[in-house]
Amino acid sequence: MEPSNVTDFTEYDQAVHQYIVGVQSHDLATQMEAVKNFISDYLHRYFSKRYSVFIENFPDELFADFKRVCEVGINVGAYQDNKKLFFEVFIFISRSASFIGHFKEKLFLELFLKVIKNSDSAPCLDLIPLISSIEVLVSCDTNKSIFINENAIFNFYCYFPIKANNLSQRFKDICQRLYNDCGLPESEKSNLCPVQLKENLNQIINRYSSCQEEDIQYMLFTILKMLNRLRMLDKVKFNINQFFNCMNSTLMHVINTNDGLRFLRRMPNICHFLLTGFRNVFHIDSIDTLMSIAAMCAINISIKMEKFIRYRIYWTSNYEMNFYIIYLALVSFPIIDHNSNPWLRRMFVELHHWVRISIQNNLIEEFRFDWKFLIMQYYIKSIYTLNIPVTDQDIQSINLFMNTLVGNKDLNLHFSYLNSQWFIHLYQSLKDYQSLRSTGSAQIQIILQDLIVALSDKRYINKLKSDQKLFKYENLRSHYLPMITEDFIKSVFSQCQSQMCHAYNNQSLDHIDNEEIKLYNQIMRKVVIFLNESNYLDQKTAKDFMQLLNPNIIFSSNVEGDPNDIRSNSDDVVLYNASTETNALSKLPLHALFNWFYLIYEMKFMFGDINSKFADLN
Repeated sequence: MEPSNVTDFTEYDQAVHQYIVGVQSHDLATQMEAVKNFISDYLHRYFSKRYSVFIENFPDELFADFKRVCEVGINVGAYQDNKKLFFEVFIFISRSASFIGHFKEKLFLELFLKVIKNSDSAPCLDLIPLISSIEVLVSCDTNKSIFINENAIFNFYCYFPIKANNLSQRFKDICQRLYNDCGLPESEKSNLCPVQLKENLNQIINRYSSCQEEDIQYMLFTILKMLNRLRMLDKVKFNINQFFNCMNSTLMHVINTNDGLRFLRRMPNICHFLLTGFRNVFHIDSIDTLMSIAAMCAINISIKMEKFIRYRIYWTSNYEMNFYIIYLALVSFPIIDHNSNPWLRRMFVELHHWVRISIQNNLIEEFRFDWKFLIMQYYIKSIYTLNIPVTDQDIQSINLFMNTLVGNKDLNLHFSYLNSQWFIHLYQSLKDYQSLRSTGSAQIQIILQDLIVALSDKRYINKLKSDQKLFKYENLRSHYLPMITEDFIKSVFSQCQSQMCHAYNNQSLDHIDNEEIKLYNQIMRKVVIFLNESNYLDQKTAKDFMQLLNPNIIFSSNVEGDPNDIRSNSDDVVLYNASTETNALSKLPLHALFNWFYLIYEMKFMFGDINSKFADLN
């Protein structure tokens, strides 16, 4: 607002006159005094005419001195005083929303951005006016690309003691104003430089790696969200492995100390950036990396599940990817060193808790079938792998889900895979074969019959031959898990095979006196071998197995025999005596044979390919 009375104009004329006279002096000290006096008079009042007079008449000699002092970076005596005056001038002129309207303003901004990149000590300043000026500058659209490309807010944080002055929240507010691309004009978006942004992010990650400051973490994720919205993550190829390492380091600290809830709230963003934004760059290629990413995914889904349960906040984004990574970690559970990594089980048990609440409160009934199938598949695997005690509600919920699969021929094998896991977990006394005589023998017969039907079903076989994939898993690797390398998948299942062989090395069937159970063992052993070798059962083999299970059953799978299949031309399926067999399966109890079935299923149909097979099972 302009002065409205004679007195104001008189004061204005006097102030301007004194300023102009002072800055025209050839004495640098006189120029500095004139600048200080003008700022002192009008720091808390803004009149556009006086401001224009100030910037237009600002002495070139004094600016050159500012530049020399700031660039040399000497920290003693008058040099620090001159640098302090530079910042005071910058604060004064940057209060205007029309900043950089004059070429001298641009020079001041360029020098300011250069100064805060230095590692020399900052002058003693009241940071409140300075941060207020920064807020004004970043609110102006035309300034945003300059501040973003120059990493100005990060440099500002590193140069001045922001946290010590309790300015963290205002720093975060500035980050939001600057990096929220909703207000970024197209002209400014096109000015963003991927090369500079790459360097900026690497600087921020380096700082966070060494200091792990929450403010820097906040800034990092704010920038990443902006780049993600602008679809620039693939263009800004910063050090994603270092990003993962520092996030993982923080995660381990949080897990082991229960300190860092704000970090955990950002876990959905971490998962998104690692698994989606950098799917062509970041790879899961070791058990340690898988454990860390799976823990992040478990925290991510736990947070989302909790919000869904409490507030009915729906979520769909990337949940499949998260669940499948967790699923692979559950498959890998036997080969993980849990004594050194007890935290992984804790994360998975916590996730299981939230999924259980969702299931038992019928909340997943609101999901479409594909989502429900994925969640229930995970839930059964979690119960089985983590050996979690089941509740009556678990039994009711899972049995109801299993009933939805019955009769769906496309899901026959999926049903056998899930139902047998569920049954075996319920009957943890399987090792006590006496208990099977009265409680489980009939159920095992049904499970084996269902499995034989599934593996000999014409639709199933044709699907495998034509698509080389099992229904529902067609795009699992390519769409949801592109970051997991093929070599790592092979390594996981190779290690799982070794672990299984070692775990059951001293097993014996000598104590089994139940002829039915012995028969089931022999049939299941053959089914596992056939599945491992060729993925399905031909009609004759399936019929022979069914007749052995139940001579009164009428079996028809509508499967055409393959003339090139040696089994189709064989007269009988021979069930060898386990005492004379020497292969890896010969001495295994029934529950161990089912474990082999699960591992083969997961290798062939979920994470590997149908041509994968385990050696030395025949």
